[in-house]
Amino acid sequence: MRKSSLAVATAIVLLMACGPRGAPEAAPTAGRPAAAPASAQASAPPPTAPAAPTEVKYAFAPRLPMVPVYVAQEKGYFAEQALDVDFVPFLAGSNEMLVPMSKGELDVAAAGIGSGMVNAAVDGVVFRMVADQGQIAHGWSVYNLVVRSDVADKFRTVEDLRGTTGGVPALETGLSLPYTFYRITQAAGLTTPDGLQFANFTLVETPAGGQTDQLAMFQNKAQDWQLVVEPTPALFEDRGLGVRWKRTDEIVRDPIQAYTLLYGEYFLQNKPDAARRFMIAYLKGIRYFNDNIQTNPAEIYTITAKYTKVTEAMLERSQWAYYDPNGRMDVRSLQDQHDFWLAKGLIRKGIGDVNQLIDYSYLDAALAQLGTR
Repeated sequence: MRKSSLAVATAIVLLMACGPRGAPEAAPTAGRPAAAPASAQASAPPPTAPAAPTEVKYAFAPRLPMVPVYVAQEKGYFAEQALDVDFVPFLAGSNEMLVPMSKGELDVAAAGIGSGMVNAAVDGVVFRMVADQGQIAHGWSVYNLVVRSDVADKFRTVEDLRGTTGGVPALETGLSLPYTFYRITQAAGLTTPDGLQFANFTLVETPAGGQTDQLAMFQNKAQDWQLVVEPTPALFEDRGLGVRWKRTDEIVRDPIQAYTLLYGEYFLQNKPDAARRFMIAYLKGIRYFNDNIQTNPAEIYTITAKYTKVTEAMLERSQWAYYDPNGRMDVRSLQDQHDFWLAKGLIRKGIGDVNQLIDYSYLDAALAQLGTR
């Protein structure tokens, strides 16, 4: 593994300013993304690892849902596939990563189907969602509710959210976290009948400054409850400001596809064999996590702590995402997110079927080699 030692801000500037660019694809027809390159569509036999490792640039953010990639790196699965994965610091959101991905400054990333991604696809930017990288489903969730410690006794059921003050960061970004907030409020009867506007509670949006601002909202008693990303609930508890209340999947019954594994245009066009080999290692990382998080969690905590700088003690009290053992995404959820942000007006022009942005050929090739579960 290679990690950039530059500051995150500097890394992002460099990502946007330099790097090789592959030959552009033909522009898509109006309102539809360009077709995936032929290499992205055709199936292929299991790749043969080259003698020299191939560099793959992974958009690195120290977050829990990226754990399958951390596991694949630490267990040597990328090395087995002759891949040199460069963990490039990138803390900007998924809406900002597509330009450097199209230039080859980033190859692979974790991202939900944000409104900015759909808008970019309509504008002709080529990328593909290729595998699951974290769902809220089956008792697993990385987006969860915390309530302020001094009012925690008032919250027993979702009906108790009525008349209170709650919030989430980045509400108008069209990303999976605010989408999940809307789904929670819809399920709790805190929206208008069409589900597009809030009702029956006071929204106070959390500033987008990360955990410092999230903690301040409770310290200043500006909110009664928040939707946050793991492991933040444990941090609230450590500071005595809040307590973990409910997982998202205890309120919203349908699965939510929070993150997907994303391949960029340059990677698809110029490194198709590396893309297939990356998927093999990645799927092995998913399965190792699934096989060990309950039976051998200490190793998972140690690996995750190395990359996220979250203490193992805090990870022991954190919730994790669900990862499909065959890497399949919940397409229904992706479609619902697209349709919701289109109805909200954050997607300028919809693409219709989100399957246009999905390419399972790499995953299918990996499954042909590793088998299904």
